[in-house]
Amino acid sequence: MKRETIFQFIGFGLVAIGYLASTFFVLQRKTANLEKPNQITLRIAHWQLEQGLHHAFDELAAEFTRQHPDIRVEQLLVPERIFPNWLVTQLIGGTAPDLIEVGYGIDDERLARYFVPLSLWVERPNPYNRGTTLEKIPWRDTFLDGMYSSYSSTLQDYYSAGLNMHTVRLYYNRGLYEKIMGLGAPAPKNFREFEAVFRKLADYNRTRVNKVVAIAGSDYNGPLLLDQFLSNQTQKLLLRLNDLLDFTVSKPDTQLAYLAGRWNFTSPEVRSGLELQHEVGRNLPPGFQSLRREDATFYFLQERALMIVSGSWDVRTLKAQAPFPIDIVSIPLPTPENPEYGKYVLGAFAENNDVATRFGITRLSKHPKAALAFLQFMTSQRGNQMFVDTSYWLPSIIGVTIPEPIRAFQPITEGYTQGLAFNSFGADGRLVINQNLYQLYSDHEPVSTFTRSLEEDLRPAVRRDLLQEIKTRRHAIAHDDTTLAALQWKQYRGKTSSETLRKISATRLNQDLMECGAYTLETSLDSIQK
Repeated sequence: MKRETIFQFIGFGLVAIGYLASTFFVLQRKTANLEKPNQITLRIAHWQLEQGLHHAFDELAAEFTRQHPDIRVEQLLVPERIFPNWLVTQLIGGTAPDLIEVGYGIDDERLARYFVPLSLWVERPNPYNRGTTLEKIPWRDTFLDGMYSSYSSTLQDYYSAGLNMHTVRLYYNRGLYEKIMGLGAPAPKNFREFEAVFRKLADYNRTRVNKVVAIAGSDYNGPLLLDQFLSNQTQKLLLRLNDLLDFTVSKPDTQLAYLAGRWNFTSPEVRSGLELQHEVGRNLPPGFQSLRREDATFYFLQERALMIVSGSWDVRTLKAQAPFPIDIVSIPLPTPENPEYGKYVLGAFAENNDVATRFGITRLSKHPKAALAFLQFMTSQRGNQMFVDTSYWLPSIIGVTIPEPIRAFQPITEGYTQGLAFNSFGADGRLVINQNLYQLYSDHEPVSTFTRSLEEDLRPAVRRDLLQEIKTRRHAIAHDDTTLAALQWKQYRGKTSSETLRKISATRLNQDLMECGAYTLETSLDSIQK
């Protein structure tokens, strides 16, 4: 028999085996469904593919099904890169799952159009907290952030509930660190000690063929580290821009102040922050902005980098894969006492306790009551403890114990707010900054070259972002017009309940606030010359 004929038989055989296996799998699933014909299936979609997350959701689903045998929960894992495109396809095509993680690709307009507002339930106790200290507390008040992260100030309603918080830390290879710094050497606690690590590593590399990078970096990890140094230097600038002295300068306020000339990239605080970014950024791999997240992780795990900056979401993955002990510390930022960079610093950051991994109920859900029940179960004290114990992510619910392996990530609640950073700009503004950011890490007058490159394109981009913000607010107002008309029609027909009256009052107030905000933003923008 000819060799080509043998390969053809093998190929057909593999296809046949694949077909039979697929048929068996499909029939098995159909059989499983037939065993419980009255059982409904909830589908929950997210992009969290980190180690332990799949199992954490499986455990929650299994326990929920044990309590509700008529409901089965199915996970849909969608890679982060394709999630926005997948989401749009599902929403427009009418095939969206019951619960979707809110974030990528979901703006206020899509929240209003495709997701169920939760205001009716957030003021009521979570039924799955019965028998706990949170039993009689409104669902909203059981969250560590008071459900602030789930609230849309534009839409004036809650559209999601979250499972965890995150903080960012510096991971370092303990064995390699002691080899470079000395046996038993403590982790750097301030920026001076951080600089000493860079110098010691440079000495260590002089005798090596294969150099060790100080900090593994990528387009993902780099900003997590470097943006904090810019924010560190602009704390007093933020205070100067904050007319009400409440540390709540919004993105539109920051952008308006930029267009009005109250600050720019040559302001001394910003320039100091950029110089600090350049100094630290030189210790990342050359061209780190073109590297992906997995590249930085590979550098660290292969001991080609001494340190890496990431969040609590990576702790389980990194510790499971690293063939060396890992220690974790806060990023050593300059303090007010630093002789070179302390002039513009107020003090250590109080870490944001915003809740992440938030899920919303889609209007396309065929089982909205069951979806709400599972969302409340996941965000109950017991459910959140199950999630945290398996995922090693920080909790979102009051009274949930943080496991020992992630105690280093416990949020720092006392301190000052962060200053301005690149994320103070909108999408168009950040695009212009990112296109020129490589110049900040060059060797020839990096800060001056970077700031000059922004002059021509940044102002028009900021103006476009503000116009888009006005447009978004106008759309939200139009959405509330429809809602208010429907509520008032119910009132006119005599179908008025206390809840309807509350919604009418809240919607009118929301309309007034949004119209005032949109008008103020529009007139402020018009008053600034192009």
